[in-house]
Amino acid sequence: MQLKSICLLALVLGTSDAYQCCPPARWKTESFYTRLELQTNVASYHSELEEFFQDLDNSRFASVVERRYYRNILHLKIISDHKTMVKYTIDRDRNRCPVEHNHDPVHTFCIPDSATPGFQVKLGFGDNSLEATAYYDEDTLKDDKYQRGIWYLVNEACIPLQRDRTGLDEGKQKAMNFFEVIRYKASIEKLSQSRL
Repeated sequence: MQLKSICLLALVLGTSDAYQCCPPARWKTESFYTRLELQTNVASYHSELEEFFQDLDNSRFASVVERRYYRNILHLKIISDHKTMVKYTIDRDRNRCPVEHNHDPVHTFCIPDSATPGFQVKLGFGDNSLEATAYYDEDTLKDDKYQRGIWYLVNEACIPLQRDRTGLDEGKQKAMNFFEVIRYKASIEKLSQSRL
């Protein structure tokens, strides 16, 4: 059994010229992720605090992470440079920096062209709230054996705020429904130079 809850603060750091719903080329998020697991009657708590930076103009992504799991604490800084296809994982606790080749494509966080606009929603409460637009899409996994629906919620600048997937779990073949990102609030900030 897993209980998952994630919070994200999205800050707009630029503008986007794309016609489809894509976030700006440069933006930053702060997220908090928690999970409670119950395995063989033993509960364990996991949490992750992350700052994520995207600089699409330079094809660089970075995240600063504090991960707590099974009474361990891990502090990481991960830098993905898609121009050189190299990923650096800086372990600040062990003073290590392994380097690996990164052949993953650049993820733009755009809403897929196949998604359709759904509804407008207000997320949060009082001063800690913002308007969002929901888009719906579907995809299939494992040779069309598993189908799932995906709701994307974005703010007015198309910054991702929340994603909710429903459908069949590949392994257990049971219904699943979990929130991956829930934001606190978003604001606009001008970025004069790259911080990566």
